[in-house]
Amino acid sequence: MNTQHNNVKAPACVGDRVTLVHMVGDPDPIPPGAVGTVVGIDRWPDATWNIGVHWDSGRSLGLIYPLDKFTVEKKV
Repeated sequence: MNTQHNNVKAPACVGDRVTLVHMVGDPDPIPPGAVGTVVGIDRWPDATWNIGVHWDSGRSLGLIYPLDKFTVEKKV
C-alpha cells in the first residue's frame, strides 16, 4: 500500500511498531502503553490517516492520526 499521497508522508509505515499514548473517542479503546504492529495505512480526504494496527494483545483496531497519540519505532 502506498504510504505517501500528494507528497505527504504518512506518520507510520507498515511493519513499524507503535506504542499508544492516548486514544480519542472509541467506546472500547486500547489502553495507553499498549504496543502493536502497523498492518495498513490509508489517508482520508480530510487529511487524517487511518493506521491499521494489530495489537500485541491480539486485538486489531486502527489509530486515527492526528487525533490519537502514539509513538513509532521504525521497522529496521
